[in-house]
Amino acid sequence: MNWSEINRREVATKAIAGLCGGILGWIPTELYYTFHPSSDLRSGTTAYYFYYICLAFLPAFIGTCINASQLQSLTLTPKAKRTLLATFAICFILGFPSCYYATQLFNALLHHQRVTESIKLMIIPRSMAWALLGLLIGVGIGAATFSIPNMIKGAVGGLLGGFVGGLLFDPIGVSFSLVLARAFGFGETGLMIGLLIGLVQDLTKTAWLTVEAGRLRNREFRLEKPLTALGRAEECDVGLFGDTAVEGRHAQIERRGDDFLLSSLGHPVRVNGSPVSNSRLNNGDRIEIGNYALRFNLKSVPVSAATPAVLPAAVAVSKAPGAPCLIDASGRQFNLRPDSSTSLGRSQDNDVVLSDKSISRRHATITPSNGGFYLRDLNSQNGTYVGSQRVDEHLLRDGDQIGLGDLGFTFRA
Repeated sequence: MNWSEINRREVATKAIAGLCGGILGWIPTELYYTFHPSSDLRSGTTAYYFYYICLAFLPAFIGTCINASQLQSLTLTPKAKRTLLATFAICFILGFPSCYYATQLFNALLHHQRVTESIKLMIIPRSMAWALLGLLIGVGIGAATFSIPNMIKGAVGGLLGGFVGGLLFDPIGVSFSLVLARAFGFGETGLMIGLLIGLVQDLTKTAWLTVEAGRLRNREFRLEKPLTALGRAEECDVGLFGDTAVEGRHAQIERRGDDFLLSSLGHPVRVNGSPVSNSRLNNGDRIEIGNYALRFNLKSVPVSAATPAVLPAAVAVSKAPGAPCLIDASGRQFNLRPDSSTSLGRSQDNDVVLSDKSISRRHATITPSNGGFYLRDLNSQNGTYVGSQRVDEHLLRDGDQIGLGDLGFTFRA
């Protein structure tokens, strides 16, 4: 997985949501300690059961906040309510065994040495205990979506997040107070669980849609199910809300092995500017439904094994008579915009997407001006060349050899 493909916004949103859940989960536990400062926690006592009930709110709030961050709309639809209630219930129920066994694991590893002098001995047992807690929280988050892959990813993210979250609990408790240690520890654990669940989900995604135009611009939807529904109905996996040109269930994407097949379901759908009823999707294809435009993305593959460049709808594949274009090493042609700049780079919102590590996200543009076409470098890391000369700006002539990173093109006027 290319690290540039990580949706930083989504990952940060999950991390902040986990932090908020951790702080919310800290409140019931702190209320318990406020009213029961010296309670007997022996098994079978009222304080014992009440303690674990309060502690179970931690995974419930963390899981609910993280899943809430993935909602497609701020509107709390019936489907969203069901998902969040299911998340809260599942994580709350899992909270009892997770908190209990986390405590038992901590005691077993520490051999009951709960003294200030054993602070160094407590750090790893605490982190391992909280890792178990995080693992079960992650499982609960995935279980609420009824997806086994999400459960596995949630478990991995939760395991790592819980371990990291427990590292500073005891140092803070000794240096400041247990109240601050619990607040920081619960909040940090929630943050790390959200962060690492987001990273695991993004690093393991195979295919996804990026909304480039429409109400949900910049949102991403992972294609993990055998069948993904697109439309305005709330039960759709990709909800294209706020557009009356979109039907309730407008289209679907079916996964068959390594292939992704788009079906229009009888409604208007365009792929790369052309109307389709059924189409096999390729990396970089632009799907238009109503006023929405979505980019189909596949996990990065070596350039030698893939198409050297992905061509969106704005640029034609075949060369029209007299239309200036670029020709890559495989002979594929890319028309240039006649009335505005053509952008080239690795980012999916460029006119010509170049899936190569040597290409910057915004690498260069080719702009028509005064009857010619000017090539401009956009401070790219590996440079833009005409022939053997690195250029910042250059008026192109027919036959010029253009180098962008490790990729080569021929300009034809």
